[in-house]
Amino acid sequence: MPGILNKQPIFTSKPILLSQTFDVQRYTYSIENPAGYATPTVVFTATDDYGTLIERITVSTCASNDYPNISQRWIYVFIYDPNADAYSLYKSAIISADTISFPKLNPEIEWAFQGGLLLPAGYKIAFGASDNANNSGNIGDYLAITIEGSSYSQP
Repeated sequence: MPGILNKQPIFTSKPILLSQTFDVQRYTYSIENPAGYATPTVVFTATDDYGTLIERITVSTCASNDYPNISQRWIYVFIYDPNADAYSLYKSAIISADTISFPKLNPEIEWAFQGGLLLPAGYKIAFGASDNANNSGNIGDYLAITIEGSSYSQP
C-alpha cells in the first residue's frame, strides 16, 4: 500500500504462559442462585493498560498413581469486571468421575478462543468447581490450569 510510512505496529506483544495448580473453591451456580456459595478462585489478572488477549485455557485434573480418584464435577470459568465489582459466568464444562492409573491420562478441558478473549486492565479470570467434589484437599480434585495469550503495550 503506497503512502504508509509507519512500519512498526502501535502495540507490541508480551507472551503470557501461566501454568499452576489450584484447589479451586467449591462453588454452586444456578439460575436461582447466581451468586453461588463461594468467591471463585482468581487465577489471572490482566494488568497491561492496553489489554490482554487470551488465546487458550486448558484445565486438567491432578490425579496420579498416589492420588488416583477424580470426583465428577462442573468446572466454571468466570470473568471479573472491576467496574461492576462482579463475577460473570463465562464458560462451564463437566469432568467425569474416574480413577487414573498409568498409562491413562487425566481428563482435560480446553477452551480455545478464536480471535482471542480480550480483557481490559483489571479484569480477572477465576474458576470454581461444583460442590460434589469428594472433599476439599483431595489432590486428585486439584486443577492444573494453563492460560496462554499476550499482553499489549506501546513500544
